[in-house]
Amino acid sequence: MRFISRPSKLADRLTCSLIDNPPISEPILFYPLPSDISFNELLQAPERAVILANTDPLNTEQRICFNARLTYELHDQLGKGSFKTALVAVLDLTSSTPSVGLGSKVLGQPRSSVMVALKRPYIPMPEGPPAAVLAPAQSRPSTRSSLKPAQAAPPPKPASTTSSFAGLKRLSYCDEMQSIINEAKLLVWANALLKWTYQWINDKISSRQASSPLPPFIQDIPSFRFVEGAIAIALKEVEMKKTTGKPSGHRAVYMLEELLPRRGAGFVKYINNAKAVSLLDTHEPDYHLAEFLLFTQHVQYVITAGMAYISDLQGMPAATCPTFSY
Repeated sequence: MRFISRPSKLADRLTCSLIDNPPISEPILFYPLPSDISFNELLQAPERAVILANTDPLNTEQRICFNARLTYELHDQLGKGSFKTALVAVLDLTSSTPSVGLGSKVLGQPRSSVMVALKRPYIPMPEGPPAAVLAPAQSRPSTRSSLKPAQAAPPPKPASTTSSFAGLKRLSYCDEMQSIINEAKLLVWANALLKWTYQWINDKISSRQASSPLPPFIQDIPSFRFVEGAIAIALKEVEMKKTTGKPSGHRAVYMLEELLPRRGAGFVKYINNAKAVSLLDTHEPDYHLAEFLLFTQHVQYVITAGMAYISDLQGMPAATCPTFSY
């Protein structure tokens, strides 16, 4: 009887993958974004949208910086957009936990470990030079001596087996920091504007109740929210210098967001940036949600005097609280 057998080819490939691409774990400074700030408060103090300090300057007892650790694998990808990549990561808070926002127990996580989406900007790079070809017949030189054969294009480089994030370049630390801060500000401002929209709706409902009965659809108003977010600053570079084999001094900056199920598992895009028109057909089950979001755009345009409204809305139409991915 044989108790030892040769591993399958699949097992061999999985073992090699784990050896070649071990999980990356790095310490970070974790700054959860405020989710309870109002639009009016942001207008009075815009700097409160993103504060990279140990405590809130207006409330020194409220801690806003936490020590944490991120663990992720380069192949565990959520996707690559036009300017950002996204990975699945595990956030472990090594000290205390925030009272609200991403990483808090308010999100239903009984422990200090939570799954998050790790997003990072990049610069698209050209895939390679186009193939050289002969000029069209009517524009070719008439003398035979001036004709030159077309040079064959270099063979394409093999795609990376560890990540589909090939053909991109990361930003410098300073540029990456500014890009992430801008993304974080947009998330905070959009969340505040959405809350102002619901406040406007509730005020209208309250004023209507005093004069006449409410229509039945008032009971079915969707309650949307944005994902919780945070800024993470890596305390050391995880990649090694090829020349010396020592860690470089460059640090990375990430945008962390509440993790939603991956695209295809109920992920819906309601409205894009091109038109204020629903992307869903009338027969689709979430069409009424898209119609409501179009209504909120009109409200936001009115209450901001034509200055702003939220677009490119996409996320999870959960039964309890639909959630936007940013």
